[in-house]
Formats: sequence, structure tokens, C-alpha cells
Amino acid sequence: DHLLDALSKSGISSDDQRLKSVVEELPSAPETLTLSHLRTAIECPLIMKALQGKLVVPDWQYFVDKCSTCYTKALSVTEGEVASYIPILAKADPAKFGVSVCTIDGQCVSFGDCKDEFGVQSSMKPLNYAIALETCSFRKVYQHCGIEPSGRPFNEMVLDHRRINGEFHKHNEFPGSDNHDFENDEDDFAAKYDDHGRIIKATKVPHNPCINAGAIMCSAIIEEGCTVATKLETVQGYWERLTGQKKKFHVNEEMYSSESDTADRNRCLAYMMKEAGAFPECAGLERELEFYFKCCSQMQNAESMAIVAGTLANGGCCPVTGDRIFSPLTVQSVLSVMFTCGMYDFSGQFAFSMGFPAKSGVGGSILMVIPGVMGICTWSPKLDINGNSCRGNAFAMYLEDFFELHIFDKATEALPDSIETKQDLRFRKNQEIRELAAEISTAVSVGDLASVIYLSSRYGAGLLNLADYDRRTALHLACSTDAVNIVRYLVGQPGINLAPVDRWGKTPRDNAEENCSDEVIEMLDKAIQKASMSSI
Repeated sequence: DHLLDALSKSGISSDDQRLKSVVEELPSAPETLTLSHLRTAIECPLIMKALQGKLVVPDWQYFVDKCSTCYTKALSVTEGEVASYIPILAKADPAKFGVSVCTIDGQCVSFGDCKDEFGVQSSMKPLNYAIALETCSFRKVYQHCGIEPSGRPFNEMVLDHRRINGEFHKHNEFPGSDNHDFENDEDDFAAKYDDHGRIIKATKVPHNPCINAGAIMCSAIIEEGCTVATKLETVQGYWERLTGQKKKFHVNEEMYSSESDTADRNRCLAYMMKEAGAFPECAGLERELEFYFKCCSQMQNAESMAIVAGTLANGGCCPVTGDRIFSPLTVQSVLSVMFTCGMYDFSGQFAFSMGFPAKSGVGGSILMVIPGVMGICTWSPKLDINGNSCRGNAFAMYLEDFFELHIFDKATEALPDSIETKQDLRFRKNQEIRELAAEISTAVSVGDLASVIYLSSRYGAGLLNLADYDRRTALHLACSTDAVNIVRYLVGQPGINLAPVDRWGKTPRDNAEENCSDEVIEMLDKAIQKASMSSI
């Protein structure tokens, strides 16, 4: 019980599939626990990783507390309207709100209506794109569907005029392609030119897989030319593995009928692509549309979708089973498209503000991926004007305020004098600050001025005031080693504490008296005098 309780506090559930063999061997009564049982537990890599605090989110309880705060704050958001252009979606309860998280180590937590089923709708688009890449190749998929943001509404009657020449493909190998020789592929990808360089015909394809035209196209590519039943069987196999076998794939037939009966726009998109010659030769429009509508109408919940997102965060390997589902190159392609195109007309703003890949659906779900860390799914039916869940967006915004989720957070972070900043999820609270303190101490101790300058310029002057276990700052250490150049740099930094006291009650000036030349003492005295004058 103590072991399972410790694992639970680390985010690992006692019914985790990876623990099944260990849990079955443990005795029900603690007093019958033997050395052999303990050895079995210790030999389980997941248990050892959890007990040593080496899971990807080591400070799990702190993270859960912050998630709970974000959920509560997002729950108070009342704006938005339930989607109504597909009649069955209008029946959704607007008060519902569920959030689930699954890290790459299988740490899971959920809040609210996380077990309620919903139609995935557009949230499935990146996954069908991934399945198309896996079952065909990037080369094949790219021939029929682009990777560019459209800058248009998701169901706009427009295709991308691919006016590029073969040189782009010859010198840029696409991730996931199984053959990078594009020497003879200009007819497949490029615009057609006459002898004077004028375009005769521009290849027209959907802009990307996250708009309706592109998603329909990916549906046509999966098991190309096969029946809807065969296509669904393939997709079902992938989805059940993506959810860690915790959710059976099933289509809501009422939702499918409702979607099919109101799909005039999607049929227009399909015929537009047919007229442009964008489809594979053996595509059948009604067959591809039926398959697409059924994929949109499959039912999942926030918990299962968080595992799907966690699989993408984990490079294509399911966190709760260890099953390799997608290749890392497929995941790279999928996350790139999600990052630039996943949030309808809000995609650019979301990428700019949140800084991580996401895909929303009009059923109210948002699939979020923090690469190398975790997957998140939020579900709340009330949508904003862009078709994204209002509460889902709010949860993401609040969570990003607490943690470093933005892809460029590291490039812009700075430690102010208060040493307060967004936390890196992969460190315990204050762990990163402690490691930075050790790094600056080491640099000063060996006289590495270049590293001191780099660290302070990147993380801010507050780093220079961090103390080690003896409460000694960088200035203490510099004055203990007569590091003239480092002392000169430190005393010239704004916000530097010139008179911190270590655990022996000594200041840097005291250390300088014992260890330094007159030059260092004089520098310190002038800096202290200047600071005193400026404070008057």
C-alpha cells in the first residue's frame, strides 16, 4: 500500500498496465511482504524512476495543484456558444468542462467531466494525417495535400496554387519520405511552364491537413481505393493503440447522419478538388466523404484524448503502454502542421501567445502537445468566434502563466531580483534556480569570466545574488580568490548586493581583506560608497 501510494503521488496509477505484473505479485497484507517482493518492485524501471523523482514532471503534486487552480479559473468563463451548424452538436450541455493530462512517462491527472464522451470532429485531423504518412509516405501525401497555413476559414472554397519548381524538392529532403530522389518528380509536385517560363498550369491542392479540404484529402489517401469498412478498420487499429487500449473506437451513427445530411459545403470542397485533379486516381467522392464524416463522428473523452496527445508528445510512443505507433519523423511533420494550422483562424495568435502545437474541434475539444513533456486535452462545448473552446483556451492561457510551455520561453527568460519566473515542468520547484546558482559559483571559482557574463546576461542580475548552501554569493567567491576581473564585472552590475552575509557572518569585503590585493579592496570600497550615495 505504501508503494502504490508513493507511485500515486508521483502521478502513476495503481492500475497502470506497466505495473500489472508487479502489482499481481505483491501480497495483499503488508506483513507478508518479502525481500523477493521488494526485489521485483525495484527491478521495475517505472517504479525506480518514480521513487527516485526522475519522472518527466518530478514535482507532480505541485503541478496538479496548479492545474486545479487553472481549471477552477477557466470554469468561471461563461462566454461562447455551442456549435449548431451540425444539429446534433447543438444538443451538447454547455456547462460541461473536462481536462486531462498525460505526460510522456504516463503520469495522469484529470478534472471535471473528463469521462464524458464527445465527437472528436476536427481534433482527429492531425491523427488521420499521421496515419496517412505512416501507411503511405510523406512524398505521396505531399503530392495531394500541402503544409502551408491558408490564412482562410477552415471550409473556404480555395486551393493552394503550388507554383514551385523541382529545385525546392531536390535540395530539401522531406521528413518521413522513403525516397529523397526528386529528380524525376517535377510532374508530381511542380507547376507546368512553357519554354518562356510562363506558368501553363499550377498544381492545385489543399493548403494543409487541418482544414476540411486537406482532411478530406487525407481520408482519400488512407487505404486508397478501399472500402469504407477497410479504411475504418485501419483507423480503428491506430486509435485504439493511441489511447493505450483504454477506449474502444466507435462511431456515433446519429452524429454521422447529422453531419452527412448537412455537408453541402464539404461536398463542394470535394468536387472542387476533383475538378482540379487533386485526388488520387481511384478516389470515390462519396466513399471518401463517408469515411471522413465517420472519423469526425468517433467518440472519445478527455482522458483518452490526453493519452493520444501524450503519444505525440512522446515522439509517437504511447506513454501508458510503450507501444511505438508513429515514427518520430511522422510526429515531427504532424506537430509542425498543428503548430501553424491547428486552431482555425486563431492559429497564428495561439502559436504566438501559447507557443505549442494544438488542434481544436467544434465538438469543444482541444488537443494540446508539449513536446517531450506531456499531452493535454480540454473539452467544453462553448466556442468562440473562431470555433475554439473558450474554456479550453482559457485553461491553456492560465497554465502557460505558471509554466514554461512556450517553445521560445528559454530564449527570453530572465531572472529578476526577486528570482520569480515561470517554472520548467521538468524541474522541481526552485531546482533550476539551485542548479543555476551552482553553475555561477563554479564559473566564479575557476575564474571563468566569460561564463559569468553569459549567465548573468541571459538570466538577469538576480542570478548574481543567488547564494550557495553556505549562503555565499558570486561576489563572496570572487573576493575569496582575488579574481580581479570578475570582481570588477560584478560590482558594475545593477542590482548587485555588495554586502551579503554568509553563514559565518562575513561579507565579500571581509573576504577581500583576507585574500585579495589592494586593487580589489579599493574597487569594493568605491562601489559601496557609490551605492550609499545613490541611496541618499
